[in-house]
Amino acid sequence: MSTNMMRAEKTLTIENKDYKAKMTLDTIMRIEDSLDTSIFAIAKKFEEPSVRMRDICQILLCSIRSGGNDIKDDVVYRHVSDVGIVQATKTAGELIVLGLNIQTNSPEEEKKKANHNPKDRLPLNRWMEICTGMIGISPEVFWDMSINEITMAINGFREYNTGKKESSIMTMTDLDKLKERYPDY
Repeated sequence: MSTNMMRAEKTLTIENKDYKAKMTLDTIMRIEDSLDTSIFAIAKKFEEPSVRMRDICQILLCSIRSGGNDIKDDVVYRHVSDVGIVQATKTAGELIVLGLNIQTNSPEEEKKKANHNPKDRLPLNRWMEICTGMIGISPEVFWDMSINEITMAINGFREYNTGKKESSIMTMTDLDKLKERYPDY
């Protein structure tokens, strides 16, 4: 399986056929809608572990379909059955991490982490305002971008207009700060 961190894409082989799985903002929203919970709550399920088979199948289905594939539900269900629960869970978890573009923190940072609020949301409205209103990215292109690509576009825009460069990858601490700043009410 090959992975493109920049585009939040991962190649999955199912029944001897390669499928591109893609974790765009639109994919994340479809996963949230299909599971009726936030992406952060879904990610938390992998930590506890309380992730359900329905969660795993929906993550795989949404991400593979987002990659431009017309895949049937039963093909994914057979794949999960063929590779086993552990491998399917690992793949779904990798897709969530890929979509959120999170680097794993050190054990010290993990200990400092505040309690997780599963109702937290990404600052999508603000990102869309910056990307479409200031940078000039079309809404269609915005929704097809990964979080990493949006972050890079905003950082590049900031650097171009202010001369200040910010190129670090989002960590769990950064994510916690975003969640604290933009809570889901």
